Amino acid sequence: MSGARFRLLRYYVLASLVAIVGVTGVLTWFFTREIEAEIVDLAHGDAVRVVEHLRDRVAREFIRPTVEREGWIDLDDPAQRAELDRVVASAIESLGVVRLYFFDPTGAIVYSSVPEHVGFSIAGRDNPGYESARDGRSTSILKQRGDPLDLTGETEGVYLLETYVPIPALGAPEGEDRPPVFILVCKNTA
Repeated sequence: MSGARFRLLRYYVLASLVAIVGVTGVLTWFFTREIEAEIVDLAHGDAVRVVEHLRDRVAREFIRPTVEREGWIDLDDPAQRAELDRVVASAIESLGVVRLYFFDPTGAIVYSSVPEHVGFSIAGRDNPGYESARDGRSTSILKQRGDPLDLTGETEGVYLLETYVPIPALGAPEGEDRPPVFILVCKNTA
C-alpha cells in the first residue's frame, strides 16, 4: 500500500510541476508580447517625430535652397548629394538612428545613409511596413537583423525598430492625390 501512495504522490508532484511550468511559460509569453507592443507604440511616436523633424530640416536646408539655386534636385550630382548628407547627418546625429532611407512612390530607394543601397527596390516584396506607409498610415515593426525583409543583410543579435512614414510631396496642395515620398528610419533598440 505504501508503494501505491508513493507513486501517486510522485504523479501529483510531476503533474503540478508541469502545470506550473506550463502556466508560467504561457504567462511569460503573453506579458512579453504585451510589453513589446507597448514599447513599439511608444517608440513609434518618437520615430514619427524624428521623421517629421528630418522632413522639415531637409525641406528648409536642402530642397528649397537647392531648387532656388539650381532649379531642380539631382541626387546624382555629388555636390547636391554631399549637401543632403550633411543636412541628414546633422539632423539625426545623437538620435539613435542607425539607417535612413527615402523611397520614391515606386518603392526604389532614392537616398540612403548607406549609399550602396541607393537604387535597391522593395517593390513586389512582402513588406507590410512599406505597404502601410504607401496607403497613408505610418507603422513601426520590431525585427531582428537577418530577417529576409531587412535591407542591411546583417545577421542576428540586434533588434531594430523600423518605422515607415508617408511623407506627402512638398508643396502639394491639401487633398491633392499625389504619391507620397516614403522615409524609413531604423532605430537601434538594443
